[in-house]
Amino acid sequence: MAQQSEELQELIAQLSLLESGTYQREQQNELTGTPIFTKPVLAYATQTTQLQSFSQYGLLAGDADLLDEMARQDRDLSELPVDRDPRVFFNISAPSSAFICGSQGSGKSHTLSCLLENCLLKSDADQMNKLKSPLAGLVFHYDPFISDLKGTPCEAAHLCSSEKISRTYSNMKSVTVEPLMINESHLNTKRMLDLMAVSQEERMPLYLHEITRILRGMRVVQQLIGGSFKYATFKKEVDRSPMTDAQKAPLTQRLDTLESFMPKSQTTIGATEKAVGGNDWSIKYMNAGSEASTLTSNLLSSIRLQRHLGTRVFISTQEPSISPKLLDLCSITVVHRFTSPDWLSCLRLHLAALKDDNGMKAVFSQIIRLRVGEALLFAPSAVVGVKSEAGEAGVARIELKKLGTEYMQVKIRNRVTHDGGKSVMAIGS
Repeated sequence: MAQQSEELQELIAQLSLLESGTYQREQQNELTGTPIFTKPVLAYATQTTQLQSFSQYGLLAGDADLLDEMARQDRDLSELPVDRDPRVFFNISAPSSAFICGSQGSGKSHTLSCLLENCLLKSDADQMNKLKSPLAGLVFHYDPFISDLKGTPCEAAHLCSSEKISRTYSNMKSVTVEPLMINESHLNTKRMLDLMAVSQEERMPLYLHEITRILRGMRVVQQLIGGSFKYATFKKEVDRSPMTDAQKAPLTQRLDTLESFMPKSQTTIGATEKAVGGNDWSIKYMNAGSEASTLTSNLLSSIRLQRHLGTRVFISTQEPSISPKLLDLCSITVVHRFTSPDWLSCLRLHLAALKDDNGMKAVFSQIIRLRVGEALLFAPSAVVGVKSEAGEAGVARIELKKLGTEYMQVKIRNRVTHDGGKSVMAIGS
């Protein structure tokens, strides 16, 4: 009997470790981590006392089919059933990543800007979003050089609707142009090597091995006595090193480039716990070249660790083939209009909703017919509906419907800030 009692206690203890939690807790975890949800899901989370509703979210788009249905029926909005509400929201609180692709003029930058608006700007009376704590943002945007006197403003700068560069932004009162400078306290061994364009995959010259030795030695001392990286100390160690003048010549060129981005007086910028990063026209600088490999690698690392770092990464590009790994890792994929069958073939390799050979012609036809601002939304973990199913003893059980291996056609909302990415026409409209 004593042995049976011990076995029973062991069984109970070990089974408790296998329990996934209560039904409400499982639903709460699904809702908390979803990047995309719809109005019926929001209403269910708000009305259910056992669940915590979404704390920060923003309107991203509307279900295209439901919007067309509303337009045909001309229904009174006060009588709109919640299950026919077309609104699609972006969950700002949950770390996530979005990959946006499509042809020129299809609405890629517009979608990126709407995501940034949701994360960075508070709206009046929660019209656009519900945002208690705006995120910090870093936007990479490529614009070709035109001239010293005139240029094209970064489209992302319209979210805020060198002296020569400042002239380009002079008509935008909310934008302040400041030089990009590196704070020495933010430097470490890896960042120093990255800034000096040291590739770990290629054979390093002897003087870079000496630099690596100096940096590692400084790191050991820093761990023993505390403090941060001191560039002046690094320069002194370089001067004391046994490198020849011939070895120091190429090193000096690398350090001169690094020092051009360092202010004479250091200024510390406060860190933030949550951040959003946006990449527009990624194809311009996230190509297969060696100069872009570091940026692409760091973006992939940020996406892999997004839950631990509290980041949201948005990438907008024409070609989905720019970095196939991004498609594998991103939690949201927004596909605007394009006409290239090769692009569809690339998407099929990385999106579960396009794995089935049947119906690919219809999907491609649907993509080609998309209007400006319309897109196909792929997000397997998105919660897009609520359905009631009969449970045990006839008790109704509410199940959350995920998008899974399906996709939905959406219409991206209008922007609340000035649109700086409109197509430039020969005759202004």
